[in-house]
Amino acid sequence: MELRDGKYGWPVLRYGRVVSVIDIDPRAANAVADMLVCDADRIETRLKENPSAFGYERVTFVDRNCHKEYREGAIVHYPRYLASFDGVDIEATASVTVCPSPRQGKIWQRTSYQCNGKNQSCSPRMTEEAVLKFFEKAIPVSAKSAGKWLAEYNDALDRQSVGKVKGVHTITIQTVAADLGLAGEELKSRAFKMISVFKDPKRYGSLPGFLHMVYGEDIDNYDRYNQLSEQKKCEWVAMSVLGEAPMVGLYSRQRTNGRTNLIGVVHEVNDEPAVLSERARALSGRLVQEIGPMI
Repeated sequence: MELRDGKYGWPVLRYGRVVSVIDIDPRAANAVADMLVCDADRIETRLKENPSAFGYERVTFVDRNCHKEYREGAIVHYPRYLASFDGVDIEATASVTVCPSPRQGKIWQRTSYQCNGKNQSCSPRMTEEAVLKFFEKAIPVSAKSAGKWLAEYNDALDRQSVGKVKGVHTITIQTVAADLGLAGEELKSRAFKMISVFKDPKRYGSLPGFLHMVYGEDIDNYDRYNQLSEQKKCEWVAMSVLGEAPMVGLYSRQRTNGRTNLIGVVHEVNDEPAVLSERARALSGRLVQEIGPMI
């Protein structure tokens, strides 16, 4: 995969399945989550012994930390692992949120691009073509893995005599880091307006190129931007996270029957691969946290 001469950091994909369970109370939901934690070793063995069932060529676990926390429901976080598919190296993990009725459960598969440590030609920045190729390859693999986590969820529900879940919606969140120039400061002060990008594109860093990634063509005027946004039913969501490591970014959101696709960019000027990748993971993770309670 070609990396050199790019503008974007290593990409991160979060593939989510929203699922529904009819009439599950808090006690049963917690029992199902406990069962998933207890079954973590068995799932780890399946991943290592039969990685192709999850869409991978190989799997190596980074840690064995499977744990549970509570937000809108009991969330089971599975251990991180390194894997490869179709010539791509990744770091991945998954989580299952078991929600009592009337909330819906969530399965999230996170897949982060990793450059092979033996490849000395690795660059911190990737081309638009390389980023899009990664997402094109990673989405079907993540869908296959999410299907396996869904099967584990159903098995735990069955053993608790609760029933089975059914998928109701798919969410993909594709995120990269890039230098957005003036947009970075404008997003922090909540003064950003998309029309400004077309008035003075050179001041907005990689943002004009990111619009090409989202819309599939170069856009040189605001009228064309509005036309494409209407055609593709594309909305834009500004993200701002305060704290010790503040972050700002933009996500495009497109909804179709049974699916929501978000493509986002987080502002970052640092060229260190670990920083760029962590920024993309952190902003997309915050988006997942905001989505969860609304489902």
